Amino acid sequence: MGIEYLTFVGMPPEEFILLAAEAGYGALGLRLHGADPDETVPDLRVGRPRHREVASRLEDTGLAVLDIEVFAVKAATDVTKWEPLLESGAALGAQFVNVVADDPDLARLTASLHTLADICRPLGLTPALEPMAWKTVSRLSVASKIAGEAGIRVQLDTLHLHRAGDTVDDVRALDPSIWSYVQWSDAPAIAPSDIPLELRSEGRSARLAPGMGGLPLQELRNALPAHLLWATEVPSASNRARVGDLQHARDVREATEALFR
Repeated sequence: MGIEYLTFVGMPPEEFILLAAEAGYGALGLRLHGADPDETVPDLRVGRPRHREVASRLEDTGLAVLDIEVFAVKAATDVTKWEPLLESGAALGAQFVNVVADDPDLARLTASLHTLADICRPLGLTPALEPMAWKTVSRLSVASKIAGEAGIRVQLDTLHLHRAGDTVDDVRALDPSIWSYVQWSDAPAIAPSDIPLELRSEGRSARLAPGMGGLPLQELRNALPAHLLWATEVPSASNRARVGDLQHARDVREATEALFR
């Protein structure tokens, strides 16, 4: 089971790797590109000191890199400029590139993702488009169509799935081969009313561990292919403040394992 970086966003990657290992995870996600223009991320390009340190920590702990994030495709995005970061992720052993869509022109978006797939292929990386409730691509039907045309996969986040209005039946309706991996978290069944502000706040800092909310996670699990890779993504400012970082990571892992045992 993996743990996504958003769970401890802002933590130095070297520290995050050690925390994930101590908490009992086998894989993790790394943030190589900021989710917002003003977000500062470590310089993990190949040959830089922190890239070497992160690679060393991964080797020492035996952790695998599930994905690198967050690559937002906007109207003016030139995905070829991401190549140094993609090379860095590949050198660290990443499997997937987490992509979100912020380009309202779906034809242009699809073309950008096709180019990204061409760059990633020789590096051994697979782009995975994540539908998000407040982004241009929020619904599974749109994401799967774009992914099929661009030659990429779809990444499923259990919170975004339900907050965007999709259901387990929508998951069942898709070709199982379109999926890449799943990010698990829980939340109250009733969504916040303020879109996108409250949805963004919930998604980034107020998620619940699987089994602690009202989302139909067992039903969703049964609808997905058994071979998919799993990761927890449960940023929770309140639980981190209450129990500390290490215990929060353990709580999330144990809750997920208990739910799906």
